[in-house]
Amino acid sequence: MRVLLAILLGFAAPMLPAGDAWQKTLSVSGENLIYQDYPARSDSPRGSAIVLLESATQAPVGALAELAWTLPEHGWHTMAIQIHQGSGRVAEFNDRLKAIVSNAPAQAGKPLAIIVAGENARRVARAVIDKLLPRQVSALVLLDRPPFSNAEVQRNFHKLQLVVLDINNLANHSLQLNRQRKALAAQGGQEFYQQLTLPARPNWSAGPDPMGRRIIGWLNRNYQGV
Repeated sequence: MRVLLAILLGFAAPMLPAGDAWQKTLSVSGENLIYQDYPARSDSPRGSAIVLLESATQAPVGALAELAWTLPEHGWHTMAIQIHQGSGRVAEFNDRLKAIVSNAPAQAGKPLAIIVAGENARRVARAVIDKLLPRQVSALVLLDRPPFSNAEVQRNFHKLQLVVLDINNLANHSLQLNRQRKALAAQGGQEFYQQLTLPARPNWSAGPDPMGRRIIGWLNRNYQGV
């Protein structure tokens, strides 16, 4: 059923532009993770972005891959990678995430954004809360992030002073949950928190339209190129 659903929705596998010029390898605990490194294709660089392609939600993996290819046109040096959760252990995930962040393209004085969906979005957010990452993350784009089971962790997330875009699909999240998150952000003084709520059956695209264009526009409004 899961395979059939993926085929019907058109995101059974990421469709990254092929080419050795962009392909690189990252070694983590003896395993090689292959990723695509897309330098900015703009005269006005804005920063760096990591796009984690895997998703256990209805967020379209193919659209995330296309988004990773499109971001460099807007000045974002982008790293697109599948983190390969393996056994699903949190410690293993965090080790791989830390290695990815360490090897993400760095631009002096420029922001680092992470775009991630589903359970991985919750894990990335928790890693930021617990200050596990080797570099400072400036922005998080979280698609269909499940709620934290611990209320204190949820409150701590909404105290983070970084730019956050929570994209919620009403098929997976209720309006009540969205309102709770907004209230926690207000209570925590999370000034740069924003939500984007999609309809219960969003018209996911195979390309960066419409979701990807909203993400790109949001990033570009927050970070001007120089």
